Amino acid sequence: MKADRNDPCPSGSPFTMHRLEAMLKEYLYESSGERILEQFWGIWTAIRDHMIIPFNYRSFAQITERFDFPYEMDAVFFGTEAKMVRECRERQDPEAWDRLIQLYREMMEYLTDMYEESRLNLRRSYAEAHFYKGETGTADALFEQLTEEHPEWVWGYVGWGDLYNPQFDSSAAGSKDKALRLYQSGLDKASSDKDVLEERIMELTRP
Repeated sequence: MKADRNDPCPSGSPFTMHRLEAMLKEYLYESSGERILEQFWGIWTAIRDHMIIPFNYRSFAQITERFDFPYEMDAVFFGTEAKMVRECRERQDPEAWDRLIQLYREMMEYLTDMYEESRLNLRRSYAEAHFYKGETGTADALFEQLTEEHPEWVWGYVGWGDLYNPQFDSSAAGSKDKALRLYQSGLDKASSDKDVLEERIMELTRP
């Protein structure tokens, strides 16, 4: 049986599901003038402190099953994550990247039962954030670990190669040869969606 949304969150705190819904509504539909990363950080910490930690939930899906809650949090996060990344890049503030990296790290730590595709995308985003912050060595190490542990997942190679692809604005350390090498590695190992890599290679090698 799902909990009544009028009840406090199960920790006994006065923080209610209605309050969380209001925060999400403001985040998604109403401009408050607050930076989007800080807004989502407030939502995440509320869910973490009032729901995940006290009752050991290990995915957003488990929370949705427990409560009569109208938002699919995986969709909310991944649907707005690109805006957080863009905001961090526009701010050019290392502390903004630190906050985003902390968000990714905590989500990976606490949401251990999230859907595998979501978790893989989270790991990819975590590596990319280190790259954008200027920590290319850390980013490379994280991508290397990701592709070694999940060699069949094509988007690990795509994400890693894109960071070095000089055709993309995201590449602060453009290297055509490195991008091609990473894409080719994915062609050799990935199990599906290889056409994405083939297109990248064709575009880079076109005269």
